Amino acid sequence: MHQNISRENLRFGRMMVYAGAVMSLMIGAAFATGQEVLMYFVAWGNDMFAIVGIILAIIIWISLSFSIAGSRHHFQKNEEIFTFFCGRYFGKVYDYFTAFFSYACYLFMLGGVGSTMKEQFGISAVIGIVGLSVIVILTVSMGLQKITDILGFLGTILLVVILLISVVTLALHFGQIPANYEALNTLGPEYFGIEKSIAPNVLMNALNYMGTVVIWFITFITMMAVQSERKIEVKVGSVVGSALFMGALLIVAFAMISVLPIVGASDVPSIVMAANLWQPLAAFFAVIVIGGSFTTAVPLLWTPVSRFAEDGSAKARLLALVLGVIGVVIALFVPYKTLMNYVMNVGGMLAYVMFAFILWTDIRMFRERKTKA
Repeated sequence: MHQNISRENLRFGRMMVYAGAVMSLMIGAAFATGQEVLMYFVAWGNDMFAIVGIILAIIIWISLSFSIAGSRHHFQKNEEIFTFFCGRYFGKVYDYFTAFFSYACYLFMLGGVGSTMKEQFGISAVIGIVGLSVIVILTVSMGLQKITDILGFLGTILLVVILLISVVTLALHFGQIPANYEALNTLGPEYFGIEKSIAPNVLMNALNYMGTVVIWFITFITMMAVQSERKIEVKVGSVVGSALFMGALLIVAFAMISVLPIVGASDVPSIVMAANLWQPLAAFFAVIVIGGSFTTAVPLLWTPVSRFAEDGSAKARLLALVLGVIGVVIALFVPYKTLMNYVMNVGGMLAYVMFAFILWTDIRMFRERKTKA
């Protein structure tokens, strides 16, 4: 009986909207441009598979943890979420840290668009950065429910397009993978001009990457579960979205390895990969990169705004405008690669303790549920 009720309550379309929203958050400028794939995965050669395995296990765990917490507790503010997971004092620290860090990540989303506009269209980065800022500010002003619907649709479309280009690239250049892969492992990523993440080892590289994601996820997924009519849709959707994203990431990684000599040193390797198939396709893919930047920039700006103002209020709209303008100024003066490498790694390291808090909270919730049963 319970299984039948669960199946009736799970609407596939709505579940995929949540999955798409999660994928949208993870795609962003770094994934869409290809820099994230090169820096955190391809650059590590054989160790890439261990990194993917560690990340997939952690990402499914935290997706379930956040969605379950959100479905059981009616949090009203972001700070309540951090207090629940981290306690009163550490919760306050992480509450402010997450708002600050999400905003820092928002900055390199702007930088990714600036690099794309300059490299592909020869247009000043200012136009791309300012243009994205305006659209993001307007979207954040709509509130979380509208954001979820918009991102759920765009995230699925973006992932499909990125996968199509990657699959075609793989089909055409599959025979070059062994030689490029061997050179990557013997000569190192520097041979291809790849900038490797600053993490000292495989585990820290995976944890730094996940540290960034956990900071992005904790308020976004939890509040989606709070506001959802059917909680199971967020639970299943967040896990499905995470798994689909990691599968897509592996496909993109091998597509890039197949053409590594021409994409390794690029700021926007995915566009170079698209241009290698057909030059006009590069312009189309540049639009996809901008779309990817938008889908991640929105929740990243929403996080600090919602921390200091009620979702959808006049104060929230004003704060979104102020933070958006400041972001434009910073993104114009700090290089995109530098922003991404240091923000993601430093922020990831600072999130290590949060993993311990989440694990302890899961154990506590399990014990409480077992006691009630």
